[in-house]
Amino acid sequence: MCAEAEKLASVEVFIRKLSLRIQIAIQIVGSISCKINQVRDEELYPQVIELIHGFRTTWTVLSKCHHIQCQAISEAKNLDSIIDGVKLNDHMDEIKRLEMAIVDLDVHFSGWVNAQRSYLKSLNDWLMKGVCSIPEETDDGIAPFSPRKLGAPSIKILFSIFFSLKILLLYE
Repeated sequence: MCAEAEKLASVEVFIRKLSLRIQIAIQIVGSISCKINQVRDEELYPQVIELIHGFRTTWTVLSKCHHIQCQAISEAKNLDSIIDGVKLNDHMDEIKRLEMAIVDLDVHFSGWVNAQRSYLKSLNDWLMKGVCSIPEETDDGIAPFSPRKLGAPSIKILFSIFFSLKILLLYE
């Protein structure tokens, strides 16, 4: 009996030590999690907002440039109707070269825009992986996904809204 009491006492001591280690590990994980959330909310979120504003400014400028380029192509195509009777043979090679350069620029610009869309979709998909999605039933079917209702961090809500707006702009 004495041996069993000693074994029981040593098991109790071991369990207390293990319990203490588990509590310390839980506190460390909680502390790290709080720090990650703080960095996400205080550092990443403002940087993402700045990045989005930068994208918006870039897309606005590029859209204006693209519009001007389209006008230049249209004017180049109609150039012979504007200048009646003037021979353009001397300038046709330059006009064709300019037109090809503008078309090439248009192709590269479209590729760049598609790359930006793909980047945003990938970023949004990555952020949404961290949000538990439980479909909400409504009278007319399943409600649309809402990170805000799931209590997602503000960065994920922002990207969800930004990605939704981007999708809407694609259909305009």
